[in-house]
Amino acid sequence: MAIGSQFTGLDMKELIGGPLSAAADASVQLAQSTAEFINEVGFDEQKKVRNVQFGYTKKNENPDGTISNDDMNVNVPLLAIVPIPNLQIDEVNILFDMEVKESQKSESSKDYGGSFTGTANFGIFKATVSGSVSAHESNTRSSDNSAKYHVDVRATNHGTPEGLSAF
Repeated sequence: MAIGSQFTGLDMKELIGGPLSAAADASVQLAQSTAEFINEVGFDEQKKVRNVQFGYTKKNENPDGTISNDDMNVNVPLLAIVPIPNLQIDEVNILFDMEVKESQKSESSKDYGGSFTGTANFGIFKATVSGSVSAHESNTRSSDNSAKYHVDVRATNHGTPEGLSAF
């Protein structure tokens, strides 16, 4: 089996698209949370802006040098003074690393051996011959294959579209 075929079963749409889609869904939920807060806190049941009225005393210097206290009232939209939750996903990094290693090793060994003995008579002479033969054969084969697959996907928030920036 080819080492590259180890990657054929990977569903890249799920490996990369799954986390990216989950981040997009989370971004939508965060935007909906902000919109719900604005609607619930900033507007009343008749969809009119909720205002808060503040009263304070302002000291004014009169032309004759005396100081007078004037009562002042300010009517401010509630959303102008309340922090609005506005969480956003600015960057999503999806890193996927896979490494496949394949190693094969084969060894074979053979041993051969033999011996012999012989005797010969030549009249008054007698000869004895003996011997042995041995052989050893060894073969080792080793191969390593590896493959790496690295995917780096980066998605960032690009802010408000130009057409909506005037609103």
